[in-house]
Amino acid sequence: MKQLMENWRRFIAESEKIALGQCYPFANRMATKWSNDHIGDDGKVHPDIDDKNKFKVVHGKVTDKFSGESYNHAWVEMGDVVFDDQTKHTKPDGIPKDAYYEIYQPEIHAEYNAEESMINCMKSGHEGPWNEAISLDIEVGDVLLGGKYKNKRIEVKEIGEDELGQPTVNGKPILKVRIEKHLPDEKKSKKTLDMERDKGENKND
Repeated sequence: MKQLMENWRRFIAESEKIALGQCYPFANRMATKWSNDHIGDDGKVHPDIDDKNKFKVVHGKVTDKFSGESYNHAWVEMGDVVFDDQTKHTKPDGIPKDAYYEIYQPEIHAEYNAEESMINCMKSGHEGPWNEAISLDIEVGDVLLGGKYKNKRIEVKEIGEDELGQPTVNGKPILKVRIEKHLPDEKKSKKTLDMERDKGENKND
């Protein structure tokens, strides 16, 4: 942990990013403070340092209850209190978690303890987001352009899944590929089935 903190301080010193008005750097700097506060001068690490019930950086999507605006965001949860870059001046002591969730209706994409947050920063070279999963920002009422020349206007009336677990819009598939992990075994590739079988056999050994 001591080496991690030294590397982290070097990362911060080399970064030209400023936390003001930026949710991801704000959350990571809170992770730095949490870690510093939980490592003694003798290098002894407090057992709460990695407890996500006490501290975690959260990445996700929030939707303002009043304006309806949605956007990707990062914030910090410490027990039942939320700390957010947007409200750090008006609510420096945080916001009750239930009130925050009521106003911003967060959709959580990933959660990190302080150490994971700092490691992801250094590995990626940036302060987030780090989730590599694809999130399709499509909602009912949106307009898609389809057809052979991608100029046919399609209003999104319904979002769902087909019998193979693949995403659909208005009952029609929207991907040119299939997401294999959602498929039943009979539709998966032979290589994947062999790998899953080998993995299961290794667990039983």
